[in-house]
Amino acid sequence: MTATPAQWHTPAWLDGPRAGDRRTVGAGPVTIGLIVLDRSPGRLTAEVTYGLDGREWTQRFVTWRLTEDVLGAELATAGFAPPGRLSDSRSWFAAQLPRRGTPAVR
Repeated sequence: MTATPAQWHTPAWLDGPRAGDRRTVGAGPVTIGLIVLDRSPGRLTAEVTYGLDGREWTQRFVTWRLTEDVLGAELATAGFAPPGRLSDSRSWFAAQLPRRGTPAVR
């Protein structure tokens, strides 16, 4: 199977940040900065910057309010197998396409 890692935010997490919010946290030697660019019903657009040893990498992302059940159903509709969780928090998962000739579990 081909797996693609992805991050899922709980619906409760989406209730916190507001447009214009800025947050910076440290995770060991890495700093993580988040800027909320836009909020609309059920959707958040933000930019996250990771810093390490004077270098930075910035990524813009959009996240939608999805329950775990809806996420699984959307992945199945797109032909992916049920998500395999990659973290104890359940926020990181692997979206896997089944081998050729093997139907996705729905």
